[in-house]
Amino acid sequence: RNAIGGAMNILYKEPSQDFEAAAKAIAGNFGTQEYYGVVSGPLTETLSGRVNFSYRERDGVIEEIGQGSDIDSIDSENIAVQFKWQPLDNVEANI
Repeated sequence: RNAIGGAMNILYKEPSQDFEAAAKAIAGNFGTQEYYGVVSGPLTETLSGRVNFSYRERDGVIEEIGQGSDIDSIDSENIAVQFKWQPLDNVEANI
């Protein structure tokens, strides 16, 4: 808000001691393929972890004339790994 060049604040859901997993796939026109997923849960009694991933691919929607790469296509891969260590009720470390 009120940032001239724009600002991004990426917040991830924290790992927890409860197991959870989810996956999502999308297919569409222009060769669209998207895959998303998350796995979270306990690693030990005091350590939990979370992994998020996404993969996106799409051909360009503008017909390119001549040689060269497809300048309006989408190709991205992302992964985020988090660990939460809580040895005591009032002590917590997040990486």
